[in-house]
This record gives sequence, C-alpha cells and structure tokens, in this order.
Amino acid sequence: MHAFNLKALAAAGLTSAWLASPVAAIEIYQQGEGDNKAVVSIGGYVKMDIRHVNGDIAYQDY
Repeated sequence: MHAFNLKALAAAGLTSAWLASPVAAIEIYQQGEGDNKAVVSIGGYVKMDIRHVNGDIAYQDY
C-alpha cells in the first residue's frame, strides 16, 4: 500500500508541475487570422490534497 501511495504522489506532483506552468492551457477553438482572431482556451491552476487515514488519524502528504 505504501508503494502505491508513493506512485500516486509522484504522478500527482508531475501533473501539478505541468498544469502550474505558464503554457498549461488547452486551446479548444480558434477562428480568424491576424488581429481578427478568436481563441478559446482552458487554463488555470491545480490544488491537490492527498491524504491517507490510519484509524482516527489522517496524514497529509505533499
């Protein structure tokens, strides 16, 4: 179980690093040329909260 937590944490960290970068936008629509261009993109930031519970105690991993 501990090895799975480390793999999940590593994957989440890599995903967060990519999504937090300035180029982390996905262009979903583009129309026009030059100054008359319309572009729709999705971007932003990610907040992750990874926890595991042992009995009544919750541990938070970063």
